[in-house]
Amino acid sequence: MDNVVFDRAGHGEPLVLIHGVGHRRQAWSPVLSLLTSHRDVITVDLPGFGESAPHSGGYGVEAAVELFGRFFREHGLGKPHVAGNSLGGLLSLALGEAGLVRSVTALSPAGLWTPRRQRYALSMLRTHRLLAERIPERTARRLAATPAGRSMLTGMIVGRPDRLTTQVVMEDIRALAGCPGFRPTLEQARGGSGSTASSGTSR
Repeated sequence: MDNVVFDRAGHGEPLVLIHGVGHRRQAWSPVLSLLTSHRDVITVDLPGFGESAPHSGGYGVEAAVELFGRFFREHGLGKPHVAGNSLGGLLSLALGEAGLVRSVTALSPAGLWTPRRQRYALSMLRTHRLLAERIPERTARRLAATPAGRSMLTGMIVGRPDRLTTQVVMEDIRALAGCPGFRPTLEQARGGSGSTASSGTSR
């Protein structure tokens, strides 16, 4: 995938980890040590998220499947194992359906919702984004120093915010506030493609 930032570590069969909407590849940091002794682990920032640049190919599922197929070929991964959370779970399932991967693990995958749950999820994600964009740095850091504050700041995209450090929460907030892929991804979901995230994370 052009301009996609990724990290790679470990030994064994390749395993690609895909984060949720508004997040970044570091979402998988808490579990990497459990995986790298058994797998060649590749964590990616989806285009328009984390450190990866936006792309002009769209943010729907079909575009993502095409991008991942090219990424697998470019890096000699063959048919890797994939695991994803929320948006990443949806994309993992789509990669499995396309026959591009060896196995799929989908954690709280997006798209498996009723219309009411979809409206709730998208509304909460937009609220978290707005908070991340507008909260003053000093206020955010003060909140991030407490378990309750961490839950308020990142509870929609992180399952156990109480386990995060203040610094990680601050970095997650900046990533959510600044990711150019957020709005077009949610627009795809609102249009019915389902390519966005529900609650839950890999942490």
